[in-house]
Amino acid sequence: MAFVAHILVLNELEQHQAIYALKVQRRRLRDIYNPFDLREYDFTKLFRISKNLALYIIDKLSYVQRLQRKRKNGLSLQLQVIVAIRFFAFGSFQRCVGQDNLGSISQPSVSRCITRVATSLFEVCLSDWVRFPQNDAERKAVEIRFRDIMGVPGIIGCIDGTQVAIATPFPLDNEEAYKNHHGYHSINCQLICDNQLRIMNALCFPGTVHDQFIFSSSIIHTEMNRLHTQRIGKYFLLADSGYRAEPFILTPVLGAAKGSPEERYTKRHCQVRNCIERCNGVLKMRWRCLSKYSTLRYRPKTSAFIVIACVILHNMCLEW
Repeated sequence: MAFVAHILVLNELEQHQAIYALKVQRRRLRDIYNPFDLREYDFTKLFRISKNLALYIIDKLSYVQRLQRKRKNGLSLQLQVIVAIRFFAFGSFQRCVGQDNLGSISQPSVSRCITRVATSLFEVCLSDWVRFPQNDAERKAVEIRFRDIMGVPGIIGCIDGTQVAIATPFPLDNEEAYKNHHGYHSINCQLICDNQLRIMNALCFPGTVHDQFIFSSSIIHTEMNRLHTQRIGKYFLLADSGYRAEPFILTPVLGAAKGSPEERYTKRHCQVRNCIERCNGVLKMRWRCLSKYSTLRYRPKTSAFIVIACVILHNMCLEW
């Protein structure tokens, strides 16, 4: 019996040693892997952004406390950012991301990277990269570009909501509020873009919340109403028929008579408002974690941070 017990102890020690050796090997593989050694084409194919943009993001987040390496063998800031962006770009399961060209990174580590980087992008970069026109000069710049393609003065943005699938929330997170009219759980994100597909506003609500309610609750509605009541120019947003017509909201005229001015207006309205549809398509095509084929397996608050992080990255890519 003593001999058998001795053998069992040896086997257990060997197993622990093998596990430790594997961990050490994974850390070595992880630490020597440098994605910036890739060619620019290969880097962009893997991460959907250029090396220069990746370095800019790393620099912007370099002072964020939650991303600092707290242990000697912890993940570097560079690797945390790269892991998160890889997930945003492809939306694959975390375990796949951790094993795909990024060294051997565990699934829990990948999950922490995604959460930390998304939250940090929201806190550090949102105000610089997602901005509704703040003054008359900025409003005029957007308005002129829209006027050139529509021939109607005053347009400064197109608005719509988009659904992003999330995992079934816990009852504590008010699960029913996220089950949308399509029957799945989601975040409903309001997007407002200009004619260059730059997103000027993004606001996340539970999936059951109607687009009109989100807009009415937003600071953009307050700002547009202020501009109207104080007669600061004549500015409008283009919206679909799901929104209520207001002095500063232009919606299509449903059922307009053929050949009438209303029909011509509606046709032109739809042509110009198509930029928000294209914007949404480009956003979800580049950052596939938001696409209808993916599901964000996080609690709603974290999922909202991920959505906004992808919006920020979308705008960055337009300039880099």
